[in-house]
Amino acid sequence: MKSKNRFLFFLAVIGTCPIASHAATLIDGSGITVTASDTNTNAAYENEFVVDGSGITANYGDTGTEWFTNSTVARADTWIAFDLGAGYVLDSIQVWNANRYIDWGINQLDVYVSTIALPGDPEGAGAANWTQIGTNVNFAQTPTQRAADTGFDFETQTGINLPTTAVRHIRFEVDSAFDGNATGYVGLNEVQFTAVPEPSAVLLGGLGLLGLLRRRR
Repeated sequence: MKSKNRFLFFLAVIGTCPIASHAATLIDGSGITVTASDTNTNAAYENEFVVDGSGITANYGDTGTEWFTNSTVARADTWIAFDLGAGYVLDSIQVWNANRYIDWGINQLDVYVSTIALPGDPEGAGAANWTQIGTNVNFAQTPTQRAADTGFDFETQTGINLPTTAVRHIRFEVDSAFDGNATGYVGLNEVQFTAVPEPSAVLLGGLGLLGLLRRRR
């Protein structure tokens, strides 16, 4: 009878694990590949600065902490894409918009996700490889120029739910910046992605608990 009770207890614990143990994990930026339609060539505005954590440090908004395009690029032709390196069920996307000059931050954009290793252009030949999760999405403008802020949560800001299945690629197709000009600089300071823990991790924890119960018999 005691063994049966322990087994029932184990099942009850496993049943609550997905809720009780839910702790999103930050996807390491060093494993994320960032590509863009254009990157400013006049200073240090590397694509990888967007995911290396530099955009949310004390030197927030300085050269070497952000991604910007060149001034002559049409905003409607601008995009930035993130290859997470593997498939993840996203828990959140946190965005720090451009604040070196806040009018150059992304104002409106389309958002796509894909699981394909080499998905191509979502607004061109690769359209079938992508799922569009947001159309004419409005991003929040950084409130104060060159002053650090906490960024914003994508779902909270836009009202768009992230996919509940694993994705590998996220792509922002820019429509406009806050200054309203058709061409000009546009950029981002930082983007961070967190992932839902894999169910297997929860199951392994439950199996470990079962092992402990068995040893106490």
